[in-house]
Amino acid sequence: MNIKITERNVKDEIIKGRHKLVVFEGPEGLLDKLKDLAGEIEKEKDVAVVVIGDPCRGSCDLKASHIPQADLVFHFGHVPTVSTHHKNLRFVDAWVEVKNPLKKMLTKENLEIIGSMGKIGLATTNTYEKICVTVKKFLEKEGFNVLGEIAEITGCNFDKAMEIEEKIDSFLFVGDGRFHPIGLSLVTEKPVYKLGLEEKNIKNLEETKEKIVRKRLAIIEKARESKKIGILIGLKTGQKNISSALKVRDLLSKKYETTLIAMDEITPAKTLNFKGIDSYVVTACPRVPLDDVENYVKPMLTLKEGIYLARGGRLQIL
Repeated sequence: MNIKITERNVKDEIIKGRHKLVVFEGPEGLLDKLKDLAGEIEKEKDVAVVVIGDPCRGSCDLKASHIPQADLVFHFGHVPTVSTHHKNLRFVDAWVEVKNPLKKMLTKENLEIIGSMGKIGLATTNTYEKICVTVKKFLEKEGFNVLGEIAEITGCNFDKAMEIEEKIDSFLFVGDGRFHPIGLSLVTEKPVYKLGLEEKNIKNLEETKEKIVRKRLAIIEKARESKKIGILIGLKTGQKNISSALKVRDLLSKKYETTLIAMDEITPAKTLNFKGIDSYVVTACPRVPLDDVENYVKPMLTLKEGIYLARGGRLQIL
């Protein structure tokens, strides 16, 4: 599997311009490639290219603001989902390229599973969009009942998938990784299947979803025993959800003592700095309490779980 980026366009803009300091940032899987690209550019032109070594999870996680001297910033592998204030910020597409993806992914066994899914809604991320289009054309040619539009998931935003939910019987997520397909299963009532390049098989995520929901409910119940709850606010460009933090604080304050705490990177070690806080609600990235759940000593809830803790009703995780 190879991740491709439009290197030529990036090189041309830097080399033809009058830039002195350029910044590259992107997800973990691209950092080594960006390092090589920076080296190539510096050999061709007298310009400093800084590669931000902290992996980026999305356009809400921009770190280029830490280098205000930069006169050009390239953000690779994500699409813009929040407003940014850097006038010279460029978003660069990245996509997965695989030789013969259909041969690897659409085996006889996988096609039999797809045939049992009813009307299919395809979902993916921008990195796997080209492969998803290839899968869609093949399935249509083979006579499968596939909805015409593909739902693109951007970051933790599943709105496009929710727009087609009532038109289909099942979702087929095309791509690798864990958060996006499982996140989709948590926000929809429809069955979600994952067709991964790495696994080369189709997996029904219903059992995984049920395990996660049970675990989240157990964490919420533990948080219910709290006396004091910390409301965590992100300091990253797209994660400063101040209004959401104040809303959940007002709701929780009817039952618990609360404290508002702001952090750039939310880590297990940092949460232990605050004595007397029994649990936390994260109003920044929902991946913090979900992806790193095993690393936290104290209960960590997503924003919607915090609202559920305060007033009950139907459990929503994302």
